[in-house]
Amino acid sequence: MSTQDNSAKLFGLLRVVLLVHLLTVVAEGALAGMFLSGSNTVALHEIAGRVLVAICLLQIAITVVLKVRSRCPAWVLPYAIGIFLAEVLEIYAGYRRILVLHVPLAILIFGGIMRQLFWAVGTGRATTQASVSS
Repeated sequence: MSTQDNSAKLFGLLRVVLLVHLLTVVAEGALAGMFLSGSNTVALHEIAGRVLVAICLLQIAITVVLKVRSRCPAWVLPYAIGIFLAEVLEIYAGYRRILVLHVPLAILIFGGIMRQLFWAVGTGRATTQASVSS
């Protein structure tokens, strides 16, 4: 199997990871809303936050390989690292109950992942197909 075939599969995996990442962020918001409504979901919210960081590390690893193979633009890797740092800060702000940071940061994380997913599904498809057919 060629490097280009592997890159295409890896790019497909990146799309899946980005989608799971985004859906986990949405679940976090739902769990936070349930907690604020009086349900005892804070432990699930905490676990999901840690899962988000793990998903983001996987995303970064995939992006590094794609970047080394010149299969993604220069902005994608620093963007993924920025999301990771934001998620770590998000966890810190949550534990410290700094909601003035915690809530808006969650919205920025959602938007950042959404931006990457839009790229991967839209422009990324054309980039991968072009590189595979070359």
